[in-house]
Amino acid sequence: MRSKDMIDKAEEAVKDATLEFDATHPKLAAVIGEISSMLAKIGI
Repeated sequence: MRSKDMIDKAEEAVKDATLEFDATHPKLAAVIGEISSMLAKIGI
Protein backbone atom coordinates (compact mmCIF):
# COMPACT_ATOMS: atom_id res chain seq x y z
CA MET A 1 0.00 0.00 0.00
CA ARG A 2 1.27 3.43 -0.88
CA SER A 3 2.07 5.94 1.82
CA LYS A 4 -0.61 8.39 0.62
CA ASP A 5 -3.23 5.62 0.72
CA MET A 6 -2.23 4.73 4.28
CA ILE A 7 -2.47 8.36 5.37
CA ASP A 8 -5.89 8.75 3.74
CA LYS A 9 -7.13 5.58 5.41
CA ALA A 10 -5.80 6.69 8.80
CA GLU A 11 -7.41 10.14 8.45
CA GLU A 12 -10.75 8.53 7.61
CA ALA A 13 -10.45 6.21 10.62
CA VAL A 14 -9.77 9.16 12.93
CA LYS A 15 -12.76 11.07 11.53
CA ASP A 16 -15.00 8.03 12.02
CA ALA A 17 -13.77 7.47 15.57
CA THR A 18 -14.32 11.14 16.41
CA LEU A 19 -17.88 11.08 15.08
CA GLU A 20 -18.61 7.90 17.03
CA PHE A 21 -17.14 9.38 20.23
CA ASP A 22 -19.20 12.56 19.78
CA ALA A 23 -22.35 10.48 19.32
CA THR A 24 -21.76 8.22 22.31
CA HIS A 25 -20.30 10.80 24.71
CA PRO A 26 -21.77 14.20 23.75
CA LYS A 27 -21.19 15.94 27.10
CA LEU A 28 -17.60 14.76 27.38
CA ALA A 29 -16.93 15.71 23.76
CA ALA A 30 -18.27 19.21 24.47
CA VAL A 31 -16.02 19.59 27.54
CA ILE A 32 -12.99 18.40 25.58
CA GLY A 33 -13.84 20.91 22.84
CA GLU A 34 -14.07 23.74 25.36
CA ILE A 35 -10.76 22.80 26.97
CA SER A 36 -9.11 22.61 23.53
CA SER A 37 -10.45 26.06 22.66
CA MET A 38 -9.19 27.56 25.89
CA LEU A 39 -5.73 26.06 25.38
CA ALA A 40 -5.65 27.36 21.80
CA LYS A 41 -6.55 30.86 23.00
CA ILE A 42 -3.60 30.92 25.38
CA GLY A 43 -1.26 29.56 22.74
CA ILE A 44 -0.84 25.97 23.80
